[in-house]
Amino acid sequence: MPAEPTSAFVRPTAYDDRRLPTESFMIVLVSNDLMFASRVKLAAEPLGLRFRLAPGSFDPAGLPERPTLIAVDLHLAWKPIDELVRELRAVTDAKIVAYAGHVMIDALREARRAECDEVLTRGEFDRRLGELVAAAAASRTPQA
Repeated sequence: MPAEPTSAFVRPTAYDDRRLPTESFMIVLVSNDLMFASRVKLAAEPLGLRFRLAPGSFDPAGLPERPTLIAVDLHLAWKPIDELVRELRAVTDAKIVAYAGHVMIDALREARRAECDEVLTRGEFDRRLGELVAAAAASRTPQA
């Protein structure tokens, strides 16, 4: 019987909210990118942060009660970023980080105008993911 091929990819275990403290806080990723979502989730959970993937068409009024960080993938064109930020600010004080590919200059510019807390290229967001998640975990202050 041939040996199973080894892989550098670690398959995440099934997610179960019951394993986390009831007072844990969360990171919300507004994206449809499942591969990137798994990276964010794997960074968040060891620090006691719950993770929620919100599809591009989600309603900000239905946010989880205590997000500490909301990351928005600007590749989603379902709503102008200024409108989304305004809706998010109406329901939470969570830090809003917007990101997009470095070639999406107009989208990045619009996110800056919308007064996101941080606007990053996708590469910058990926490189700083650990730092952003650690800061969210350290805040531990209800933001809703």
